[in-house]
Amino acid sequence: MLGLKQRLMFKFVPESSKPLEEYGEDPDDCYVLACQLLDEIQAGGFENKAGLLEVHRLLQTALRKIPHEARFLIEMARLLYLLGDSGSAKVYLKQILDQDPEHAEAQELFQYIEYETSLSEDERWARDLERFSALRFPKSQTEYDAFYERVLRFTQEQVRYLLQSEINHTLTLDEENSELQSILYQQTLAVKAQIEESLDVLEAEFETSEIRLQMRPLEQLQERLFKALHYNGAFQILQDGCEALQEEALQLLKQMNQLSEEEREATLNQLMEDCDALADDLDDIELETGSNLIMQEYERLLKLVQHLVDVFDEVQ
Repeated sequence: MLGLKQRLMFKFVPESSKPLEEYGEDPDDCYVLACQLLDEIQAGGFENKAGLLEVHRLLQTALRKIPHEARFLIEMARLLYLLGDSGSAKVYLKQILDQDPEHAEAQELFQYIEYETSLSEDERWARDLERFSALRFPKSQTEYDAFYERVLRFTQEQVRYLLQSEINHTLTLDEENSELQSILYQQTLAVKAQIEESLDVLEAEFETSEIRLQMRPLEQLQERLFKALHYNGAFQILQDGCEALQEEALQLLKQMNQLSEEEREATLNQLMEDCDALADDLDDIELETGSNLIMQEYERLLKLVQHLVDVFDEVQ
């Protein structure tokens, strides 16, 4: 049995053998036609705006005849919810629940809408991705056409959502921002994988260059995030090394008078060699990134080492 989410997206409609031109003002006829038309519009990705207005008109006609009919109210609520008007959808459902608080379908749909509207942007993104991945693969040309439009729209929506993120894409030593970059990077991977899987299906029937063009900003974002995460880690390692050398220099400064001349000289020489190696690594990463996030830390280390050399000369 389909769950509520599936019934919202692929609703079973009443069967009728009556030709469309024979539908008039009869509320049951209007209801049947509205259900059928809405399902057709859903299959086409909600591109038929005139059709949506017609569904709304049909349901209004039915409700004018029988204002408290639960079937009509639920279908109107479903239409409004799918159009993004959750508030109005709940108003229609409340009309049912005011009369029959135990009405199972109205309760279920009302609770579902309440849950959906409580989701954060990230939770809604994950929900949409799950829905998209559950789309059945097309079998007919009509289904291929509808699937192509869904993939194109999904690509546009997801790229827009991910690019609108306020997360800084540049190099950073801030642990929280780096973690957010990692989450965003994983999101780009998930979306791209879904799109690529769909393109594998579509390319049997379509030229998909338009979708791939729409996907390019996503790929560029992914590349920037990968670079940032890679070099964030590299800079963090170098910063840790710089701090360790600073601590080593401070310890040597404290123990200067306790060490023999040979021990002081050997320890200081090793410290300076380690500083030179760190400087080489910093030069390499600066050439690759055009940035040096730990320059202040490194300059502090150099001043400390220079102070050590001065103290060493005085002790000599």
